[in-house]
Amino acid sequence: MRHTITFLLVYLIAFNASAQNIGDTITVKLQRHVGPGPFSQGMSTFKANPTSESQPFFALHEKTSGLPIEYTELSVGSLSSDFRQMAYYAVKNEVLDSAENFNKWFSKESPEELAQLTTDYVDTEVSMAYGKVNSEHILIIDKNNNEDFSDDEVISLDIDKYGFEEFQNPPIYSALIERYNKKAIIKDSIYFAFVPLKQMGKVYMSSSEYRSGAFTMNGRKHHIFVNNSFYGIQYTPATLKVLSSNEPYNKGEPKVSKDDQISFNDFIFGDEFDFQIVGIDLEGNHLKLLVSDKKERKGTSVGQTAPDIVGVQLDGTPFKTQLGNTVLLDFWGTWCGPCIGEIPFLQDAYKVFKSEGLEIVSIANDKKETVEKFLTKNDMPWKHLMESEAGTAKSDFRIRGYPTTFLLDKEMKVVEKQTRK
Repeated sequence: MRHTITFLLVYLIAFNASAQNIGDTITVKLQRHVGPGPFSQGMSTFKANPTSESQPFFALHEKTSGLPIEYTELSVGSLSSDFRQMAYYAVKNEVLDSAENFNKWFSKESPEELAQLTTDYVDTEVSMAYGKVNSEHILIIDKNNNEDFSDDEVISLDIDKYGFEEFQNPPIYSALIERYNKKAIIKDSIYFAFVPLKQMGKVYMSSSEYRSGAFTMNGRKHHIFVNNSFYGIQYTPATLKVLSSNEPYNKGEPKVSKDDQISFNDFIFGDEFDFQIVGIDLEGNHLKLLVSDKKERKGTSVGQTAPDIVGVQLDGTPFKTQLGNTVLLDFWGTWCGPCIGEIPFLQDAYKVFKSEGLEIVSIANDKKETVEKFLTKNDMPWKHLMESEAGTAKSDFRIRGYPTTFLLDKEMKVVEKQTRK
């Protein structure tokens, strides 16, 4: 009898999954995990908080005390689990000087997005003290988040053991924080990485967690992994990164390239149906997928046909992407240091492969006159468009950082992409 019930459960689950119709929504329940998992850990540099009222954003950060006398020279910095909430409170309560200048931060937010925030104080910030004392590297984390270091552990870091492997598989720390769930302020924890990278002479930190779930369609199980770009503990469409696999992730397996990650409104490809990512709740507990028909889709994932670009070149000539040439799309700006660093490689590629049919199209997020002046001093003899005159290219290609490049084959399919968050 037990086997019969088990069979019926499996059958009914499989039947219900296969009975999905185009336009139906699937909700995937997600489980929280500590660490980066299959995602390559992203980090930002550790910086000391302002220590004087004359410094910008001094009033934004919580004030701490209780550093042991032998560690008073440590630099005190912080990590916010929800910077939007932290800034919203500061702006709306005029904690920042000239708060009216910062209201524009939230001027384009929808009523639904603003409903995720509160004007009440929410302790989203974790403080930490770090520095070198008598050749020893010391880290103190305010784990209970009481703004007092006197009751916290003093951690001695052996920075000689930290290398690029530790950057991608970092030690994880935790601390208490508060978060707003649209109804009340509740207690939670943030998990984060803190890595002093001796080779770079810098210290890096970031939140470090991911979510996983699964759904079955017509007997095929899709394993889903979700990350918020290591941006605190809140999950939003703007920060959402998703991976899909036929297999679960096991700790220690190779990281998946960020160029294989998909974003909000992208598609997970199935056998009979495709599944569009259409929703994520703020806490990252549920991912919503829209069941869609199988068809050739334009998109930015490797193997997809790229969206068309229609616009006007810098010299006034109409432009439209066409079949027949290999195209290297370069989204850039003159203000972007890494973009400038890529120019010699673009120049070399153009010289070598132009005769083979390579076309480079650079699309600038910049002022037109600035780009024109830049091009008079730099040898970049390929096609140029301003992002503002390239139609919907920025949104179609989901540009969130610079430089971002796409290599398209003669059929306009994405062969490779290099993106920045």
